[in-house]
Amino acid sequence: MVICAACKKAEAEIRLDYAKRSLCRDCFTLFFERKVRNAVLKYHMFSVKDKVAVAVSGGKDSGALLAVLKRLFPRVEMVAVHLNLGIEGYSDGCEEIAKKIAKAYDIELIVCNLRKAYGFSISDFRKTRFSRKICASCGVVKRYLLNKTALEVDAAKLATGHNLDDFVGVLFN
Repeated sequence: MVICAACKKAEAEIRLDYAKRSLCRDCFTLFFERKVRNAVLKYHMFSVKDKVAVAVSGGKDSGALLAVLKRLFPRVEMVAVHLNLGIEGYSDGCEEIAKKIAKAYDIELIVCNLRKAYGFSISDFRKTRFSRKICASCGVVKRYLLNKTALEVDAAKLATGHNLDDFVGVLFN
């Protein structure tokens, strides 16, 4: 059994290879929250005067982002933004999860349905000259719609829950 490197009491459940540390669940949560708080404050990402749109895909990363921002900055006005990209067998389920996440944190959810708003879905890109670069095309569409929706709701900032794997994926596409 590996003991938590921070509290030296509980069993470690999470291994941070880059930091060469193993942490218990509680110490990891404190570590994660401290990293987020320090980054937001150090880089002046937003203030209590700003309205922040938080992109919520229905996945773990964006759900964790909304949870930690709401917990650390309860006085900041936030709105959740979800994009339904019209991917059959996937997008509607993600939208339902996004609704549950927003409801759990008592945050307004704005849904932009690509098919309803623009008459096409990301799946339609398979029939175009962009079919071989569908991930890149999807990324451009998502970034445009997130920015547009954030502006429409008068948000001064847009927060997205990307991780290093997401950035590496973009590099290789």
